[in-house]
Amino acid sequence: MAISFRRDPGMDGTLTLATRVRCAMRILEGKTEDAVTKGLARQIVVADAEGFVLDNRGSLYDPDQLVSVFMSTERHMEDGAKRLAFGPIVECDFRLTGTDVTIGCRRVFTPDRGCLVIVVVPMGVSYGLIISDVIRRFIKYVEEQRSVLGT
Repeated sequence: MAISFRRDPGMDGTLTLATRVRCAMRILEGKTEDAVTKGLARQIVVADAEGFVLDNRGSLYDPDQLVSVFMSTERHMEDGAKRLAFGPIVECDFRLTGTDVTIGCRRVFTPDRGCLVIVVVPMGVSYGLIISDVIRRFIKYVEEQRSVLGT
């Protein structure tokens, strides 16, 4: 599948929203997509550092709302961590009362500012390997973008 990229003139080389949307839906392929299909994960969401959903598999929750909840929760947790002189928070999870799911979230830092990975799994299923696979796919995605853009 060939994808063309173009830079926005005058915007420091950032991609247009239309280009970003065309680029989306390519990160979660292979094992990560199989995880949702086979029921190991109910939903996997990848968002950029600003909260723009880059990819989503599964439909248990609205992906934009999941990202919004975790980004606001992360800000509150970081405030508390600063007050207590903890290091940066990179991962958290919620086990939801009245549901049979756990929602795990990991912030990934890269030179390109990183991403947010959210995984919804059935209660008792570990999400760590799924997140690791998503991170590998995200890094590959970023490398592909760089090679096409020539940066």
